[in-house]
Amino acid sequence: MRGRVFSYRTELRADGTSRTVKSAAAKDRSDKWAYEFAVFDPASGKRRSQSKAGFAGKQAASRALASAITEYEDRGRQVPSEASRMTLSEFILDEWLPVTRAQCKPTTVANYEVWHRAYVQPHIGATPLKNVTSGMLLKLFTLLGERGGRGGKPLSKSTVHHVHVLLSSVFGYAVETGHLRASPSKAMAKRAKPKQAKTDPDKLRHWTPAEAERFLASVVDDRQYSLYVVALNLGLRRGELAGLRWADVAIDRTDEPTLFVGHQRVTVGYAVQEASPKTDESVRRLELDQPVVTVLKAHRTRQIEERLAWGASWSNDGNWVFTEENGSPSHPQTIAGRFQTSAKRADVPWIGLHGMRHTMAVLALAAGVPLKVVSERLGHTSTAFTADLYQHVIPGMQRSASSKISAALGIS
Repeated sequence: MRGRVFSYRTELRADGTSRTVKSAAAKDRSDKWAYEFAVFDPASGKRRSQSKAGFAGKQAASRALASAITEYEDRGRQVPSEASRMTLSEFILDEWLPVTRAQCKPTTVANYEVWHRAYVQPHIGATPLKNVTSGMLLKLFTLLGERGGRGGKPLSKSTVHHVHVLLSSVFGYAVETGHLRASPSKAMAKRAKPKQAKTDPDKLRHWTPAEAERFLASVVDDRQYSLYVVALNLGLRRGELAGLRWADVAIDRTDEPTLFVGHQRVTVGYAVQEASPKTDESVRRLELDQPVVTVLKAHRTRQIEERLAWGASWSNDGNWVFTEENGSPSHPQTIAGRFQTSAKRADVPWIGLHGMRHTMAVLALAAGVPLKVVSERLGHTSTAFTADLYQHVIPGMQRSASSKISAALGIS
């Protein structure tokens, strides 16, 4: 644990008030010294600053800082008696998860619960928290890697890594809150995150332009038609489609119609929860062309007609774009199920709802849309990720670029 010492002095302003000025070194003999260091607050689950001022010199402040840090760490080593009786699973469910739930996305917390229930609880969950050792964890990870999957098959390296990250966080929290003297995971060699394998192009199911056109022609009178157009044109994720609000859709601006992706509705089990987009890059504003604007305006008109037909029974408190006839927001899994039914009727290859996102990307890249633009519209973290995901499309783009350059140079 580290802290810092700094000097400060009080200066008078012209209006008679005073202000405190901090600096790394004393300017004159009248300067005082102070220290500060970060401590973990279990009540809020966050770090806060602990400080003290009024020291006559830097050495005095430094000695006081070292003493304060030692005292804080000693308090953490005093394991409460009730903690010594807690099992690992009890600590995860009763202590760690409630704090984590307040800080992480619902889907992330749901994954933690699944990993604990499937891979931690059956093997070491009943072990007292204070008795878990690094050797015990090493045996657990070895077991999972050899036969921790379904039917005794090896568990993927990625999932084993997730379990390691989960337990490292749990034990780190136990140390910070004074439930353990040291983390058993600290004594183990750090497990590197497995490199992600290159995506198999066959798994990135998408339609050809003709197949996409045939699908849209078959659903032109469907209530979901506007949703399918948005999905194919903008490449929105399922949760982003379900979480789209009319306040985010600026289709009455003739100069620059846009659609803002700032919310999503995701499923945890079958329950729906509102959440922020997947990553910071997923929060994005997308420009709309006139055909998409026309489709969305027609959808809005249809929704207004449904509201009039349902009367007092119609309710859309969230101002959602894609709803049921009675105004309630469409469930993400319902959206996916209806798509599968519509795709089957249109006699097009099965691609899954997410496949429309891949279709948008592949068609855009094949049409010569710059990689950076496609990456931004998809809300990817980087163009490198987009290029890696759709590498099977890039060679064709390279050949096309070469042909265009040759033509510009007059090379035949």
